[in-house]
Amino acid sequence: PALHTFFFTSRRRHTGFTSDWSSDVCSSDLRKYSYCHHRYTSAAGVASLLSSCKISRLLWNVRRESIVFSVFIARILLYTPFITIAGCIPVLIEEWHISATQASSIVSGFYFSYAFSLLGFSWISDHIGAKRSVSISAWATALACVAFAFYAEDFASTLILYSLVSLCQGGVYTPLIVLFRENTPARKLGTVIGWLIASTSIGFATSIGLTGLSIGLSGWRLAFLTTGLPPFVGTVILLLAIKSMPNVVHLRDRKSTRLNSSHW
Repeated sequence: PALHTFFFTSRRRHTGFTSDWSSDVCSSDLRKYSYCHHRYTSAAGVASLLSSCKISRLLWNVRRESIVFSVFIARILLYTPFITIAGCIPVLIEEWHISATQASSIVSGFYFSYAFSLLGFSWISDHIGAKRSVSISAWATALACVAFAFYAEDFASTLILYSLVSLCQGGVYTPLIVLFRENTPARKLGTVIGWLIASTSIGFATSIGLTGLSIGLSGWRLAFLTTGLPPFVGTVILLLAIKSMPNVVHLRDRKSTRLNSSHW
């Protein structure tokens, strides 16, 4: 009965984070408990309990690392359109008969839209939760990138569709960081955020690499396809990876701060 009471009270203290609960059970509290209540438990029972706690903590760490790695791959795929137009500018100027100013305005439109997207999705995540913000952004990015890959064919259509791509992208950056901040123990947070930021840079490098290779093989149309279609795959991987994470909405009123969580 005493052992049951210990676990019940420990779990109630840590309903927010499974990882914190599992590590706490295997901490000094458990050793103090086993020492103080030796009348109720045998030495073999305590050893078995400690072993099961270590296994549980190991499985949780493996699961968390697999989620981080899946998100890492997903974000690389989501960022493949970022350098496409910049890499295609010499070809587009020649084949579309546009000026350097027009070509650079497409790139400028992309990054201005991305700046607004970061602000917008960060604000949205405060009101609907980080996970929902990430999900909306990821699906919108996938659809916009597919439209860009197939329908961008001149200056006007590319300016609109490429800007739309970046306008949808903001939710897979800052709200995703917030989501992992809410679900990661402090001792692991720096490593997790490092993986997220690294995936952005690798996504940029992948984008320019695919663009250059595609132009060499066929031309700008292949470059649009090879960089515009991977975000759809990245969206599926990302949403599957974060499926088990709760969506936390911090609702504020004049008298108190409430916490509302769900899995969507």
